[in-house]
Formats: sequence, C-alpha cells, structure tokens
Amino acid sequence: IITYIMASVMYIIERNSDPEHFGSIFRAMWFSFVSVTTIGYGDVVPQTTIGKLLACIFAFSGIICVTILTANIIDMNSQYDHSESEQR
Repeated sequence: IITYIMASVMYIIERNSDPEHFGSIFRAMWFSFVSVTTIGYGDVVPQTTIGKLLACIFAFSGIICVTILTANIIDMNSQYDHSESEQR
C-alpha cells in the first residue's frame, strides 16, 4: 500500500518533468518498488528537487523496513534456539 501511495505521489510530482518514467502511476510504480526494496537500479531518477527529497525519504524508509524485518527474523531464530536448548 505504501509503495502504491509513493508511486501516486511521485506521479503527481514528476509527471510533467519526466513523462517517460512518471507518465502514469504504473510507470511510477517501478521507481517506487525499486526504491523501497533498496535495489536502486538508477534507471529512473526524479528530476525535481521535491521528487528527489521524497525519493531519499522513501529509500531510507525501505532500509529501515528491511533492517527491522532482518532483526525480527534473527530474534525469532534466537528464541527458537533458546527454547530448543531448554527442552534438551
């Protein structure tokens, strides 16, 4: 949902500056998906200052989400290992 919202916002901001990449919400979705997953191909880049600022914020939030997910997986694995060692 957040990725779709970001694509919609980037479409509104960038559609006149770069219609090739941001001419529709579905085109902007590529940028949004690549940014939030921290892949960052660099093939689509916002042209406006506000677009670049929002892209930075969105990419940073993607990094935070990946970090939290990784920390939760490690924590769950640690809890599982701890409960397994108590049962022995």
